[in-house]
Amino acid sequence: MNRTILFLLICVSAAAQDKIQKPAYEIRTNVLSAISQGGYNLSIEKKTSTAFSYGISLTKTSSPSLESKYENGNKSHLSNWDLTPFVRYKFSDSNRSFYFAEAFTALNQGKYKTIIRNTSAEYAVYQIEKGNYLDLALGGSMGYHILIKNNWTAEFLVGFGSNLLQRTKSPDVVSRVGLSIGYQFNK
Repeated sequence: MNRTILFLLICVSAAAQDKIQKPAYEIRTNVLSAISQGGYNLSIEKKTSTAFSYGISLTKTSSPSLESKYENGNKSHLSNWDLTPFVRYKFSDSNRSFYFAEAFTALNQGKYKTIIRNTSAEYAVYQIEKGNYLDLALGGSMGYHILIKNNWTAEFLVGFGSNLLQRTKSPDVVSRVGLSIGYQFNK
């Protein structure tokens, strides 16, 4: 009788362990962006029961040193913000640590400046033209994700994309580089 009860308790505890929910959402911020660009970044990612996940990231750049390089130096573009939806595929069944590939689109807005040569019959004048751009980029990234403790996570990401719409005004390449800290939570 005691063996039967013990066997039933072991089966019930094993079945209960199978029903533990894995985290459904993760929210994170890019620490590297805050340090290098004075940017504010917030991402939210929806985990699925498959190897795929999807999310969106918003970055707002606000750096006096980058603004100074744009106004006084040779920097021709200054990003103000970007909104980046993404889809990820993880290369492992583990939820503790894994490598992943990501496809993203980035709606990005900022300022640009360019030197224009205006000519007439007698002389040529160079002028600086300034304006704003709004563009859409497509790109891909690779990264590594690790669960640090309880539901806290760290992530390293490197990727690049190319702007498609206003190629004469917007930067050719959009980078997606980050070292992020996040927190996973259930529904």
